[in-house]
Amino acid sequence: MVFASVIILAHKLDDVFKECLLRINHQSTNDYEVIVVSDNSDSVEKYVKKMYPDFVVLNTHYEAVGIVKGRNLGGSQAKGKLLIYLDSDCLCENNHVQTYIDAYEPECLLVGGIDYWDKNFKEIILKDTRLAFQNLSPKTRWRFEHIWSINSYRDFHTGNCGVDKASWESIGGFSEELNDYNHEDIYFSLEHCIYYGRLKFVNNVVKHRGNSSGHDKINHDYDGFKKVVFQNYPEYYYLTENL
Repeated sequence: MVFASVIILAHKLDDVFKECLLRINHQSTNDYEVIVVSDNSDSVEKYVKKMYPDFVVLNTHYEAVGIVKGRNLGGSQAKGKLLIYLDSDCLCENNHVQTYIDAYEPECLLVGGIDYWDKNFKEIILKDTRLAFQNLSPKTRWRFEHIWSINSYRDFHTGNCGVDKASWESIGGFSEELNDYNHEDIYFSLEHCIYYGRLKFVNNVVKHRGNSSGHDKINHDYDGFKKVVFQNYPEYYYLTENL
């Protein structure tokens, strides 16, 4: 049996985050824990401790750009063999954790899908292009998954993914070298595929409402991200050309 740790990083307390917690608390399996990383938000910390006393609550005491450090903090404290990352503005179904547990493989990065909805969750504004892969044969899909995930910034997000803790630890978690540039999710995908060559898409779509938890304050510096890739993995720099 695989025990999972669900890690949620929250910047502020809002209705979407409350719904996110409600859904993750009502899963079809009990083989998981929930770790909420409060990104320097007293309101988040107090709410979670009051409403969900069984959840683990950590406080980064960083500013809003502490995504990388916050996610690493959650992963380092996780008890699960499988780490499941879920953004605070993403709503999952009640089989979310079980789907990842069923898909778990050692040294494998599991990538879930994201549908982008308007602020009222009434209309999809951007469909996750990765779902097109569901119509391909497993052999063909495996061949294209890696390059596709790197070349399309929509196709891999730590807002909905899973990875076994052993390989996450061996890589060193998410690169804090990118804390000023972001794209730690794509960079982690790149590193994981370089070291392990194992990436699997999981049809485990969540509903995402962009910029609802302070993410609009984050600077997405593509040039800075590419610079780090070129410095550390120059032979894979070509994979970033379409970003």
